[in-house]
Amino acid sequence: MQVVIAQLFTVQTLIALVLGTFGGLVVGALPGLSATMGMSLLIPITYSMDTVPAMVMLAAVYCSAVYGGSFSAILIHTPGTPASAATAIDGYVLTQKGKGLQALGTSTTASMIGGFISGVILLLVAPQLVKVALWFSAPEYFLIAVFGLTIVGGLSGKNLFKGLVSAGFGLIVGMVGMNIFPYARYSFGSLNLSGGIQMVPAMIGLFSLPQVLTLAEKRVTAKPKKNAKQT
Repeated sequence: MQVVIAQLFTVQTLIALVLGTFGGLVVGALPGLSATMGMSLLIPITYSMDTVPAMVMLAAVYCSAVYGGSFSAILIHTPGTPASAATAIDGYVLTQKGKGLQALGTSTTASMIGGFISGVILLLVAPQLVKVALWFSAPEYFLIAVFGLTIVGGLSGKNLFKGLVSAGFGLIVGMVGMNIFPYARYSFGSLNLSGGIQMVPAMIGLFSLPQVLTLAEKRVTAKPKKNAKQT
């Protein structure tokens, strides 16, 4: 244990931490690149590294990428990672009011506090969580799915009907893909849909395209007003 702690403060480990954090921020801020994808791209590089620096770099990339997704979510209403979808709801509203830096600061503080607390809890409770995870089977996964659907009612607020419609649409999208090999559901004979609809493209489509159409509509409606003033 003492040897591992000593290796955390070596020059190689600190450089890996800095590079992993910077790379994760870039990956997270770019819509379409997830934290898992960033870790996957780093795996060939970490093979040539020592164990501790490699693990530190991978952890830094993952954590910073999840946080980096809030940059694009707050500033341009496009979550960089699926975890930043909720941040786009309130963060972009603050950006429209000229409080984008305040929203980024709140996101940074919340990510730092949440990451530290969750890291400590995971360090202390990880062995017990492994034992509980081994007990999970089909009934437990079903209850988790039901719990996820019930959260829709709490997040919908006054627009419960819209929340239920969105949840139903999400279930339909989630059904696309392979059911029991070799049978595919709702793939319409396309091999591209046999693996299902991935989370990142779906999030980009749900957040980016509506934002592009909204900005395009504002630009089109603003032109006749300018022409009317000139005449």
